[in-house]
Amino acid sequence: LRDGAEYAVYITTETEEGGSDSGARPDEAVSWGKIKPDGRMIKVYGDATVIFPLVVAGAFLD
Repeated sequence: LRDGAEYAVYITTETEEGGSDSGARPDEAVSWGKIKPDGRMIKVYGDATVIFPLVVAGAFLD
């Protein structure tokens, strides 16, 4: 992760308007060097207890 992550999945219930870190867009992480500028990123709005198991299950489909 020295040069930033290549992939990022944000799972949150917060919006940008709330002003919290969990509501920040993935572009903000790019500006801090946490995600590579050409990295693949997505922000999913929902409860992590529902969304995360679906993400893990989807990873095993390939």
